[in-house]
Amino acid sequence: MIKLPFHAERPFTKQPMTPLEPNKTYHIFNHANGFESLFISEENKRFFMERYATHIGPIADTYAYCLMNNHFHLLLKIKGEEEVVNHMTSKVSNFGSHAGDGNKIEYFVSRQFANFFSSYTQAFNKMYGRMGSLFMKNFKREEITTEEHFRALVVYIHRNPVHHRFCNQFSDWNFSSYNSFVSSTNDNDNISLDTEFVFQAFGSMEAFGAVHAEKLEQFHFSTALDMFYKL
Repeated sequence: MIKLPFHAERPFTKQPMTPLEPNKTYHIFNHANGFESLFISEENKRFFMERYATHIGPIADTYAYCLMNNHFHLLLKIKGEEEVVNHMTSKVSNFGSHAGDGNKIEYFVSRQFANFFSSYTQAFNKMYGRMGSLFMKNFKREEITTEEHFRALVVYIHRNPVHHRFCNQFSDWNFSSYNSFVSSTNDNDNISLDTEFVFQAFGSMEAFGAVHAEKLEQFHFSTALDMFYKL
């Protein structure tokens, strides 16, 4: 049985800024400013994923994601230094001279994320006639260092829409990676996922499905008890 880490129930608590380093795995998440929405339409979510594929796809392997109306979660690994340097060299003429400079590489990786969020914000603002920042300042990130934490986080990310009462089944939410793991087609998925790595982390595709089913059943049982004792 996988126990969700304590912090996973409080994903928006303040955390120290962690550098994004090559060959390390991170949980990336953020929330809209105040009571605003990050996504007003399904087209917004599709555009967000397209921007992600453009800016982050070349420098990171993606394992799981979920887009909610006012926040998002991403589980990814920054690619190796050589791959990051090769991509950045294609964008910045003199970047190759900084190969081996960890601080410079970390800076450019962070800039890729900043450009990704800025690109989405500018398009969103233009579409809806708004101004200013859309995301909370400094996107949140935490390094994932154990297999147990990795597996728990995959389930947590897929459970988000059910936890927030938007649906009853993981598969009911179109804008998470869950359906890409259990179905050969996902019309809303513009993100290339490393499904093989995730299945290996759980032991097999069958184990992946069994753990998700177990966690869903536990959640619904706990919710039913809460409602019963409130009567």
